Amino acid sequence: MFKGIFPVARLVLGYGSTHAIGMGENLPKNVAKQWAEFCSKPGYVINAFGKTLNDDQNFHSKITQPITAIYSSDDEIATKTNVLDLLRLYPHAQTTLIELNTKDYPYKSIGHMSMFKHSHKEIWMIIKDQLYI
Repeated sequence: MFKGIFPVARLVLGYGSTHAIGMGENLPKNVAKQWAEFCSKPGYVINAFGKTLNDDQNFHSKITQPITAIYSSDDEIATKTNVLDLLRLYPHAQTTLIELNTKDYPYKSIGHMSMFKHSHKEIWMIIKDQLYI
């Protein structure tokens, strides 16, 4: 996606074509480029500091609010390893991981985006319960 679809779509279509592959709404051209840069190797947004972002824009270590990350056991993008790697960017935040294991639900898959679809609404209460309002 980041090395093929996004670069080609940015040139040909002028935007990141995510809708066509079932990954939500299309991304503006520069957002697709930034995501590709962030996700091209471990470290995510940290990879951009000193390059396309100024070091003084890195506020990750100042975040102290609790963070809950919800991922699915069959997510090919946000794997447990990737989620843990992302959460390490917030060393002063209490973090909680919630895995949605596909064998605990009546769905063939959950993947990266299906937890937000109406067909998977049984999962919504788990997400809602983690929101601080």
